[in-house]
Amino acid sequence: MLAAVMFALTLAIFLLLAWHVRKSNRNIRSNYEVLAAKFGLQLDASRKVGVTLHPSVAGVYRGRETQVATLLRRRGRALTRVTVAKLKPAAPSFSVRWHGRVRPSPDQTPVETRDAEFDRELRVTSSDPERLRAALNADRRAGLRAFLRARRDGEFIGTDQALHYEEDLIVHTDAKRVRIESVVGFLHDLASALEGGSPGPGTSA
Repeated sequence: MLAAVMFALTLAIFLLLAWHVRKSNRNIRSNYEVLAAKFGLQLDASRKVGVTLHPSVAGVYRGRETQVATLLRRRGRALTRVTVAKLKPAAPSFSVRWHGRVRPSPDQTPVETRDAEFDRELRVTSSDPERLRAALNADRRAGLRAFLRARRDGEFIGTDQALHYEEDLIVHTDAKRVRIESVVGFLHDLASALEGGSPGPGTSA
């Protein structure tokens, strides 16, 4: 009798876990399908890590190579990375993260924007401080503060011809997807500013 009860309980737990995994994967795929449709990108939903779906969308949006992908960090945590590529001229290398998250880089110099609240909250380093400072007008500084205040594990990164945003999450809810949609638009605006093109949504210093 006890063996039958244990078997039934184990089976119930297994079925519950299987249902949860299927539901989570459906939500992940659905949100990536929305991202693909919104930005005109191609969906690749073939990759899994264990039982969890790790999809990506990629293609050209607003004339730039654009990708949103779920990846795996070395320590085994899921990471979502947004990439906007092919800046001309190449972007300076830089990093913007919450001030408590310091990761020294030998080729980058601390950047102060002369915005007291921004400089107090965020840690900014760059290989070309003047060029990055010129691109970070008031609206872009406010955007960075809003993104990183909401997700203090996030980081904006500049590497040669690409801009990236990374944070520890899987896009499986509408709220997380909308956040990533905003990041895509922000990175495109920042790319234009770094190229010396359109000033984007804000022109104040």
